[in-house]
Amino acid sequence: MSYNIKVLPRRCVPFFDCGQVQPVPLMAYAAERGIEVGRRTVRDLILDIVMWEFGLALDHRLRHPLGLRLDMPTPELMASEACRLHGEETKCREVLALIYMCEELELLDDLQELEEKLAKEKQYAALQDAFAITAVSGEGQPTNHRTTATQALAQTFPGGYELVLTSSKDLLCGLEAIRASIWYQMPGLDVPSVSALQSLITTNTDPECPVVHGVTNNFFVDQLGLALYAWGKPLGLNLQLGCVFSDELPFLISTPGDSSSVLWIHTTAASFDLHDTINYYYYEGMRPTEPLDAPDRDTEHVPGPMQETHTTNNDVAQSCSPSPSAF
Repeated sequence: MSYNIKVLPRRCVPFFDCGQVQPVPLMAYAAERGIEVGRRTVRDLILDIVMWEFGLALDHRLRHPLGLRLDMPTPELMASEACRLHGEETKCREVLALIYMCEELELLDDLQELEEKLAKEKQYAALQDAFAITAVSGEGQPTNHRTTATQALAQTFPGGYELVLTSSKDLLCGLEAIRASIWYQMPGLDVPSVSALQSLITTNTDPECPVVHGVTNNFFVDQLGLALYAWGKPLGLNLQLGCVFSDELPFLISTPGDSSSVLWIHTTAASFDLHDTINYYYYEGMRPTEPLDAPDRDTEHVPGPMQETHTTNNDVAQSCSPSPSAF
């Protein structure tokens, strides 16, 4: 059994043939376009074909005198429920998910912007693979990053957690979240100021830490991890930042050294443009959910505007189950 594929434009434009296109075998379609077949997976072949069509459309757009903007042609899959290519079984729904992902691509204003977008997507995919990759510990027991983060979260909050609202003034809520979490999760430590944490990021020269590239606010989570690590280092502490995303998936930021103490914050991505591009991250602190008979926490002296809490999570194990929209 084999895949058949046909590529149809989503819009009819002057330089596309919008007539009926008959489906052809996937491998033959790829070979006709000079795409190396070899022992490739279905996913790789589909991606190569999509990018071939995408590049062709881009060439036409750049040459067209009107400079028309058009969406990428949509590959339409004609396939059985499951099929085999070079011994690899691929479910039809898995390939369809890939096609839907490719449909989201659009032709950009220029080739440089396109290349930058593809480079970022490639880097994101590599991070996803590294995040989910399975490693073997010294004792030969399989572990992975998701399991480690979930276990660390459950260890910090065995009874669940609450989110601590933070101020988003000057887009420094990430630093406020760290301060709130230090207050509630590490009560024996003095809470640093926002300016002190911000300075640790903007003046960092440690080659083991992420490069900041002139960012002074609206920090990424790895930059917040740098602030926490740099703050704890002179105190003799190896602090590691853990982040719970809005889909309840926990993630640990890489930290130099073998053993570390984890401080948890929460983040939600926000979009403010027509293309749903993630422009801002809102961070909140996290604190343990106290038993009903426990005395109230002292919120009178919480440093900064961090007195309000919300969104109780009473079942950490259930809330941390992996989600398809992870990372």
